[in-house]
Amino acid sequence: MMLDVSPREASALLVFLAALLTAWTANANGFVWDDRSAVLSNADAQSSGLLDVFRHDFWGTHIRSTHSHKSYRPLTVISFRLNFLLAGEHSAWFYHFTNALVHALCSVLVWKVADELFQQHERRLGEEKATENPQDASPTAASGRVEAAMEGEGGNLVGSVTAGLLFAVHPIHCDAVASIVGRADLLCTSLCLLAFMAYARGAGRGGTKWGAVALALVLTVAAGLCKELGFTNFALLVVYDLLRIHNYHSVNGGMKSMKRRIAVVVGVGILAALVRVWINGEHRHMEWNILANNVVVQESRLTRTLSYAHLHAWYLWKLVWPRWLSFDYGYADPVRHRRRRC
Repeated sequence: MMLDVSPREASALLVFLAALLTAWTANANGFVWDDRSAVLSNADAQSSGLLDVFRHDFWGTHIRSTHSHKSYRPLTVISFRLNFLLAGEHSAWFYHFTNALVHALCSVLVWKVADELFQQHERRLGEEKATENPQDASPTAASGRVEAAMEGEGGNLVGSVTAGLLFAVHPIHCDAVASIVGRADLLCTSLCLLAFMAYARGAGRGGTKWGAVALALVLTVAAGLCKELGFTNFALLVVYDLLRIHNYHSVNGGMKSMKRRIAVVVGVGILAALVRVWINGEHRHMEWNILANNVVVQESRLTRTLSYAHLHAWYLWKLVWPRWLSFDYGYADPVRHRRRRC
């Protein structure tokens, strides 16, 4: 008997399998480099008291210690503990398999987010067309457009599948997937995408659904507790609302509702940032040495600025042409030194 699978369900399955197969070869790897410090040598990732996970940094040092790395990722460490409880310390395969599964989940979420955005765009085009041609505004025509969108007809499904597949197989993700410590990036990404989807549902033209917005904020905080970069998702939610500002002008009370949402997001974001800094204690920043980060220790502000600009441009280029990849991009060569050799 043939399975009755819709085009949209088949697309999600395709993206999931592509991501899983791409990451599958990493399952044969063991514990290397930072994996040893974060998992094998970290009591928090194995059998220490659960509350210690929230007192220590990612590497097991007390977060308020002067020797702390200040990377506070308790939810990622808890995921390591679950791996340890289910498979033991020496089962590297299970740790890597978990990474592969989370990467596949992220890829499906990218597909889903793209699908939602494409559908929003098509609905807006349909509304504009209905304004120009009143006969298209009939219930029958509107129902047809909605049904077509749900069945995956048109170009939106092709675009969302392309986005999901590109994310699934892009070589730039090999470090996050192949190294166990990359779990922090994977969990952070998945929670940010879920938060975005929840916020998109809560920020509709019909008014704010505060339950969905609250869920988005909770998921964003959770993403930040997987990796610090997750807290930037607060800004992404604000940008999303601002990019859709044209949708709110035509709705009674739409602008006021948007301003309230943005105020809440900004307020919660500031509060989360303050609490996160407070957790670090008196020594809020890690004292880097030249071997760990030889850019931040440069005395010249211009040198630091140009070096960071160069590094981010280099990372951006890797998205287009991911040829030179490395498990660690430390020991970056400051721009000042490059200029001297020219």
